[in-house]
Amino acid sequence: KHQVGVHEKNVNQTTLTMTIQAPGYVHEDAVVEDLALNCLGFGDISPLYKEMVHKDSIVNSVGSSSMYFGRGGVHFIRFSFPEENFSQALNSFKKVLKDTFKAGLERDTVDRIRNQYVASKIYEKESIESFAFSLGHGFAQTGDIHCEDEFIDKMKKVTKTQVNNALEKIFTRDIHISLQTPKGKSSKDIKENLLNFATDLNKLADDSIQTKSKNENVELSKFDQSVKVYRLKKGITLIHKHNPLTPTFACHAYIKGGLTEETELNNGIYNLIGKNITYGYKGVPYHQLKNELDMKSSYINGFSGRNAYGLTLHALSEYSPSLFRHFFNLLLNPSFPNDYFKMEKELINRSLFIQKEDPVKQCFRAFNSTIFKNHPYAMDIMGNEKSVKKISRKQLQELHAKNIASKELVITYSGDLDFDSVLKEVQTYLGTLKARSVKQTKPKKLELKKSQEQDIYFDREQTHIMIGKPGFKIGSREDFFLKMFTTFLSGQSSDLFVEVRDRQGLCYSVQPLHHSALEAGYWGIYIGSGHDKKDQAIEAIHKILKKYKTKGFKKSEFDTIKNMIQGQNQLNIQTNDDYANFYSIPVLHHLGLDYQHQSFEKIKNLEVEDMNAFLQKFLDDKWITVEVGRN
Repeated sequence: KHQVGVHEKNVNQTTLTMTIQAPGYVHEDAVVEDLALNCLGFGDISPLYKEMVHKDSIVNSVGSSSMYFGRGGVHFIRFSFPEENFSQALNSFKKVLKDTFKAGLERDTVDRIRNQYVASKIYEKESIESFAFSLGHGFAQTGDIHCEDEFIDKMKKVTKTQVNNALEKIFTRDIHISLQTPKGKSSKDIKENLLNFATDLNKLADDSIQTKSKNENVELSKFDQSVKVYRLKKGITLIHKHNPLTPTFACHAYIKGGLTEETELNNGIYNLIGKNITYGYKGVPYHQLKNELDMKSSYINGFSGRNAYGLTLHALSEYSPSLFRHFFNLLLNPSFPNDYFKMEKELINRSLFIQKEDPVKQCFRAFNSTIFKNHPYAMDIMGNEKSVKKISRKQLQELHAKNIASKELVITYSGDLDFDSVLKEVQTYLGTLKARSVKQTKPKKLELKKSQEQDIYFDREQTHIMIGKPGFKIGSREDFFLKMFTTFLSGQSSDLFVEVRDRQGLCYSVQPLHHSALEAGYWGIYIGSGHDKKDQAIEAIHKILKKYKTKGFKKSEFDTIKNMIQGQNQLNIQTNDDYANFYSIPVLHHLGLDYQHQSFEKIKNLEVEDMNAFLQKFLDDKWITVEVGRN
């Protein structure tokens, strides 16, 4: 509870001292609370001084500080004033606190106090006496002579948002107020006024915290409380994953587009955007950008896929302000310099030419074309020789500018910066973008009415074979069953490896492939076999498929597959890039923030009887078979 003490002294001015409990020196909040309180009232350009002393001269002096011990600490705020300014001083302090909670402490203010603190510790080392005292004092407090260095290291990493949140947190606690006043000047109701003053400070802090927490634009993950989604505007979304384990971060930008929006005439245009988007922006040429990225051991890359394209950044957190600037300027205003554009087109043409003599590429290209038929997925992401040749730099600029202005956009951050700090950065760069229409992509149902075979002649010793058929809607039970079947056949102890490759020696490579895209997908088995053994290899594959069609799985095998999937999921989600990929596409395409988590839960609840019924129906005699090799 709040406590008030009033003391009459032989003085001619009034001094008010507030003390608030602080955490111990080694507590994780000690650094940020120390910084927060000093930002509020240390120095003649602090908010308290500027308002209470400089602006209206209501008080003579004001200051704030913290004192830490091994098992606790205390925050001090003190200001002195003429006795007749009592009410004005209290109201002025409340006004400063209210304004600071609302507007937040500025980054310059935080950096000023931080730098002064760090500098003072460095200057201490000039004197052997003060340096020895610092080491001894640290050892007496914590048993570690290096604790002050660790304190400074922590302070260097504190963000402006953490400081503002800590300031609010401090003033939610009980406050002890000591008032020293001239003799004969204390009134009967002065204690009540001071208790009300302390209560008002608590209320200001509580109201500020609740206002932030009631933001209707924020959605939290039900499976991971360190993940949240913030809707900046309609069609523009921020995903934040707080991952404080290392001082690194990944930032991804996903824009709707990609292969699904291409035609035969402009096939490959999104791939060209992904290849060229990182070659600088206005005022920052590529060589300057690349040099800075290398100096900071950071990476910015473009990408394009079937339903989205964009940018990825992987970097050290200490460089986040400058790298955010580069990242968002590349996203919003890329230069697409002509010399690099010509170079990328030439490299793509060479790749397309090389693919003509690559039997594996031809095998998958033919299979894709047969599976997806007239759907854009049937085309090559790189494009074709005719379309790439006709695409101009101006087309890239116009298409990307149009998409930035109108297409749905998701920014995903995973790293050690807090949510409010990242949100501030994103709003700084994307705040001028307009809201855009939101549309959910509809899957396309593919059917295979009869078996199809295609032979492509290549004069090679090896024959490359793809046996497969259309898949199912992403997130459907059938799609989960295919994921489980693929996981089972991918194991080193599966029939594909043990029977077809190792025991019978019918192939040098064999693997199941489950392609589950947003609009359409497929399932199949790829085989790399010797020309003389290809027929036996195909027969062995169909024999295995028939086995699982007829017998299905035992309960123990089915449970093993579930455990395998759970283990793979844990291994596949470790880095900041992993987290960004994990959440981005589901949110962009309105599958939900927790889509991946919910999918894992659904797989856990599948029954072996349903799986076997599915396989009996799916593993029928209708297959697409593509062979590339000697006829």
